Amino acid sequence: MSAFETLRARRFASYVSCNGAAFVAAWMNRLAVGWIVWELTESGLWLGLLAACDLGPALIFGPLGGVLGDRGHPERVVSWAQALTIVTTIAVGLAAWAGAPVWGLLVITLISGAAVATSDAGRAVIVNNLVEPAQLGPAIALNAVAINVARFVGPALAGVIASTADVLLVFPVAAAMGLPLLWFTVRTKTELRDRREKTRVLRDLADGVAYVRGHAMMAIVLANFFAACVLARGTYELIPGLAEELFGRGIGGVSALTASIGFGAVCAGLIMTGNRSSAAAARASFLGAVGGGVAAVAIAVMPLFTGALVAAAGLGFAISTAGIGSQILVQIEAREDMRNRVLSLWGMIIRTAPAIGAVVIGALADLYGFRIPLALAGGLGIVVAVLYWFAFRRRLARAA
Repeated sequence: MSAFETLRARRFASYVSCNGAAFVAAWMNRLAVGWIVWELTESGLWLGLLAACDLGPALIFGPLGGVLGDRGHPERVVSWAQALTIVTTIAVGLAAWAGAPVWGLLVITLISGAAVATSDAGRAVIVNNLVEPAQLGPAIALNAVAINVARFVGPALAGVIASTADVLLVFPVAAAMGLPLLWFTVRTKTELRDRREKTRVLRDLADGVAYVRGHAMMAIVLANFFAACVLARGTYELIPGLAEELFGRGIGGVSALTASIGFGAVCAGLIMTGNRSSAAAARASFLGAVGGGVAAVAIAVMPLFTGALVAAAGLGFAISTAGIGSQILVQIEAREDMRNRVLSLWGMIIRTAPAIGAVVIGALADLYGFRIPLALAGGLGIVVAVLYWFAFRRRLARAA
């Protein structure tokens, strides 16, 4: 069966399209808020703090969402979180229109980040409940393709609106784009394959962490993905500063770089649709981490904007490969009763790790410019990924 035949399942196809539209909205909102913050501050540190407010709440709310999903239907968690996301999208647009200070935009972004983080594990598990186990790997990759198409479409659409009209008009359009996912999750309730006894939240979280630590593959693959997100993925959050300071491009340059990242990510997702084994997924994740470091260095040293666009596409391809590979491994390897919690840890990594990287690189960029910190982070990312690969092979050899 072809991977794309998975889309013949009506509910899965509907979910992929609704989830993709919600991610279009998310990227539109992120580009618009990022540009407004850059215009107000012209500071890499403030861009990093914005990323921390957007992504940092996953440290608490990501695992909490995983526990809530394991205790009940994940659609309920996603629907409430999506409703709050739509409200905060409208709120941040109104705050920017009213001339609110930059910290006010960050507070609203913090609330939005908490809502999205709570829904991350549920969004992933919904895929698990809509397809047969044999099609899980291709289904995950196809869902990732839709998400990464959104990463291309969202910034491009936001760039057109901001360039031809006003950046503030991005927010109501983004809010409307988030409605289909809310509609889907309110109307849909999948059958739980295993209803767990309700225990204490902290105990559930601790059990999930202990389960990952004891797994021969998941612990090192997730640790490698964390390092890649800190050292290379954090570049995404600094795009407004990179476009303006390194290449003298305005919001159109921000849109072009972000869309290039999305294009590369789409290509990675299409390639990963053929992945059906956890071993192949693990290898892809390590290769993606190395490639992410190489691409970050390339962006840092690139003198021409056209070259930066190519390097950005490479960055999107590499980080998406690392992310999809690690998620496929988790979905295949995790026990049914642990899947929400483990996926919430994966979601916590993909959100909190880039925030850490963006804050550190952004702060250093205020002192030394963007090129040196970004190049150093990318080079370190290559070294760390190679070291984790050898550690992964040793651990598998001991477990055999």
